[in-house]
Amino acid sequence: MQRTQAITISSFSIGSPTRKLSVASTAGLGAFSLMLKRFNVSDQLHFAELSGDYNPIHVDADHARRTVAGTLVVHGIHLLLWALDTFAAERAASDEIKNLQVQFSRFVHVGELAEVQVSRETDKAFQLRITAGGLLRALITLTIGPEDPAPVPAPAEGAQSHTPSRPIDWPIAEWVAKQGIVPFAKDAATVASAFPAAARWLGASRLAGLATTTRLVGMVLPGLHSIYVGLNLRFHASGAEVSAIRFHVDEPRHGLLTLQVAGAGLVGSVQCVARAAPVAQPRMVDLLEKVGRADYAGATILVVGGSRGLGELVAKLLAAGGADVTISYSRGRDDAEAVATEIRKAGSMCRTMHFTVQEPAAPQLAAVDCAFDYIYYFAAPTIARPNSAFFDGDRLADLQAYFVGGLWNLASAIRHQKGGATLFYPSTTFLDDRPGGMAEYVMAKAAGELLCDEINRTMSPLRIVSRRLPPIATDQTAGLTGLAPAVDTILPIIAAVQRGSEPALTTTR
Repeated sequence: MQRTQAITISSFSIGSPTRKLSVASTAGLGAFSLMLKRFNVSDQLHFAELSGDYNPIHVDADHARRTVAGTLVVHGIHLLLWALDTFAAERAASDEIKNLQVQFSRFVHVGELAEVQVSRETDKAFQLRITAGGLLRALITLTIGPEDPAPVPAPAEGAQSHTPSRPIDWPIAEWVAKQGIVPFAKDAATVASAFPAAARWLGASRLAGLATTTRLVGMVLPGLHSIYVGLNLRFHASGAEVSAIRFHVDEPRHGLLTLQVAGAGLVGSVQCVARAAPVAQPRMVDLLEKVGRADYAGATILVVGGSRGLGELVAKLLAAGGADVTISYSRGRDDAEAVATEIRKAGSMCRTMHFTVQEPAAPQLAAVDCAFDYIYYFAAPTIARPNSAFFDGDRLADLQAYFVGGLWNLASAIRHQKGGATLFYPSTTFLDDRPGGMAEYVMAKAAGELLCDEINRTMSPLRIVSRRLPPIATDQTAGLTGLAPAVDTILPIIAAVQRGSEPALTTTR
């Protein structure tokens, strides 16, 4: 006869609260529990201080938007320590842990609701599954048993101590034979105060050692462009007095880096990879060779979302052709100013303005002493987000706020201000190809195309040109292969729009 168990899980929380649920199971050893937490920016900053991992993908929203994640993501080790702490707090855990294995499979984005499911797989193993949006993000396996009594290996002679204030950007070619020591960012007692139950169970030094592994990956090696993939650590009875993690590199394979680590009562390996660096658009000096200096002279142009990606490229090409260009930014002011500075240094005209498509456009445009002849609309949220459901209504609403509501908001204001102007709206060949997992994006872009058609039918002399673009190298497509050449794809469209020879709505190719 199977026993029914119910376990409730609560949590100490650095910032945002954790909710607890009680779940009954008739699976005997397979009883499981649920924990819920929504990590916020304050959580990020506090954990960065505790661990020493200030990698911008975790703490700098402007930088994170240019990574493969598209927005801030929670430290994987923060997820691990949160899960261990909440589990230990409710269970009053006393079992000795022999081995800890973790596999991080997907990011947890700041603001997502993370959930932990806990199960006892066997007499000697617990498993914790961290999910968000129905997708597995991390798998944690705890093996019960006596700690390894063997001494923790001594550090190699001449090992360098690494305490960078900014993430190091190591080229992959320089990974080989790297070794060193990464000290705790905070003393073990301070880290333990944030995760008290886990510290009582595992020991404050081991807890701080686990936190230091994310400092190793995110700040030292691979450093700036890193992703923490997983770890496999044995718990040692000795070495807890060491307030640092020592490391050396195993042979890197295909961008996968294994770091052998020891210290703070831990011995084993950490796995990580190098993620794609933010995409750099062509330099202004190179684009001057692509267009005539007077091709677009006299045109006043607004590029919405011109601080990066295709918006940045379009702004540079138009400015290279003699247009008077204004680029807008919603966030990323420094990026926008850097683009404008590069354009001006090349002898062309460019200014910046703050513009948010979710707010009324008319007063924002009124603050600029210029009526634009041409507007290029590249406003977009983060496009690629993990989602296990076939359809997410909230995600669709977010995308439509940019591709439909924001477009209408701007078009209405431009028509009132200027009357006859041309607005370019980039659609996507995904409407033809229908890739998996992009249903909401395709639906929102299709609705935007329909709105363009309606505006052209009813709001003359305002004119909207739409073109379905293939995937082009930008921050949103980093890591994809088979991307269309950016300049060769965009330049003919700009030329046609500026000449007025582009059909108002082009939906097939």
